[in-house]
Amino acid sequence: MKKTFIETYITKALGLRNGEVISVVGGGGKTSIIKKLAKEMLEFNSASILITTTTNIFFPENELESSVILGTEQTIAEMLNTKVETKNTILTLARKKIGKEIVPNQTDKNLKYMKLKGFKKENIKQFIKNDRIILVEADGSKGLPIKAPNSDEPVVPEESNYILGVIGLDAIGLPVSKENVFRQKQFCEVTGMKKKMKVSPESIASLIRHPNGIFQNSPKNAKRAIILNKADCIKNIDEIEKIAYIINKLAHFPREQTDRLVITSCHSWESSLVYTGVTK
Repeated sequence: MKKTFIETYITKALGLRNGEVISVVGGGGKTSIIKKLAKEMLEFNSASILITTTTNIFFPENELESSVILGTEQTIAEMLNTKVETKNTILTLARKKIGKEIVPNQTDKNLKYMKLKGFKKENIKQFIKNDRIILVEADGSKGLPIKAPNSDEPVVPEESNYILGVIGLDAIGLPVSKENVFRQKQFCEVTGMKKKMKVSPESIASLIRHPNGIFQNSPKNAKRAIILNKADCIKNIDEIEKIAYIINKLAHFPREQTDRLVITSCHSWESSLVYTGVTK
């Protein structure tokens, strides 16, 4: 009998440990994935959970129950080191407020949240300690489901232990256009697609495989995971299995023993699926 998926939580699938830095890149729900990870970590890890960015992020929603700390990396690091108790808490760290922006993909098209400016990638190391887990939003995609990086993207700290490449499964079947694909030009160069062609599992595999694709600028020794988000957009499990199979065969991913291919939906799935491709 073929066992294609293992059902579990993302944190357990990735084997995340205290002291690690996890950088999240790509498109299709990076903020939602970070929120999901933070909530799971509160349940499974006794640690301080620090959320920050090397680009810009929205002020956290109330449901995340995150305290926001603003300031320079030096002042925040000093404050965290002198604080008596921060375990089992979520803290969002940023440099400063930079003004309100419209939140993408919302029913209310005029909904605005405060945007926060992050830190330079080389300064994230000041927050690292063995009793903390750091989640870094290291890329921007304007809320679009899929992205190919520019030459200086993503902005990944060298200290990152894990790189999570997020892709929205709702991109499949959409025309390649600026309305659907962030960095359309780079996406076409990396995947061989042309404008108005429809995003396919094969083009997603190219984005994963290409050296200038989703894992561009990743530290050499960092572990890698692809997170296929918004799985509730796919009709059935057979179709999800087909997409995972194509990525596995064409992108040769997972390749390393530490690689993970995770399928999830932040809004409707409590747990997630980890692709194994094992036949039993």
